[in-house]
Amino acid sequence: MELSPRCVLRRSQAFKELRRRFAGKQADCALAAGISGPTMSRLERGLPVEKTTAELVFGYLTRIAYKDSQNFGAFNAWFDELSADVYEWDQVIRGADIVGKKIFHRFRADAVLTFPGASAIFTNLVMARSLSPEEFLRKPVHMAWFENKRLPAKAFSSFTRAERGTWSILVPKALDGSNRQMRTVAIVDDHIISGVTLDSLKRHLIENHNYTSDRIIGACCVLGPNPIIPWNPRDVRAFVAEKADFLLPWGHLSHPLRLKYEVLERESKSHRVPLMCYESHHADMRQTGGGPRVNGIAAGERLATPFPLAHIAKFIPAETAIF
Repeated sequence: MELSPRCVLRRSQAFKELRRRFAGKQADCALAAGISGPTMSRLERGLPVEKTTAELVFGYLTRIAYKDSQNFGAFNAWFDELSADVYEWDQVIRGADIVGKKIFHRFRADAVLTFPGASAIFTNLVMARSLSPEEFLRKPVHMAWFENKRLPAKAFSSFTRAERGTWSILVPKALDGSNRQMRTVAIVDDHIISGVTLDSLKRHLIENHNYTSDRIIGACCVLGPNPIIPWNPRDVRAFVAEKADFLLPWGHLSHPLRLKYEVLERESKSHRVPLMCYESHHADMRQTGGGPRVNGIAAGERLATPFPLAHIAKFIPAETAIF
């Protein structure tokens, strides 16, 4: 999917002052520049807008300021172009329609499993646009939670635990494939980067919640360009990100390092060593340090990465969850 280049205003307050001085009210400036009032408001609040839109506003202000012998300077002195793909609400709504048609009308999911926050936002949007009010209210929706193994939540006795690296995924026991009202389940997320969480949940539901693989479907709005776990063609994704980072309306920005690294912890004979592992077909790039090897990996070993930001990998906490 081709998305227009986006940019954000860097010096919002200074820009507002200049706009008031030369163009007056925000609505008047928007009208004169040929854009809508809400878009002008987004621009001045530092939210992503199309680069062509920002150029219209900047060009208009530059022209009227020039008449007053004032110089705004260069465009890139005011705006930063985003390297990320930006998915606006219209694309997310279209994505919700695509996902809803597949999981509810074709697959006929009886129940839904999702996560709190952004995942639940997208899941509710899918349900609101794909189901009637009666169907929406009757559809069982279960919420899974992430638990740090170092700080286990002892009170969650009504959940089973899916092992996931340094984290566990808490899955409600009430989600039971032997229940006739939950024979099929859709695991819905707003975005999927590595695919490891989805794969872990599927295996866990089969082993612990009386499901079979044909009665589980995964779904998301945006799939990262290089998932670690190969994408199952039975699952549904509305869009595949062309870039390694992308922005959704609720502000999640997936970072290239998070796309390419899986944070693991290995036991060495002397101490626990956090490792950053580049999980892809670049295994031949592995750089090995000295010391004893545990599970085929040396203490302090780190897999090489093609990203220039690799030198900051050591600052990413070992408990980081990769989705």
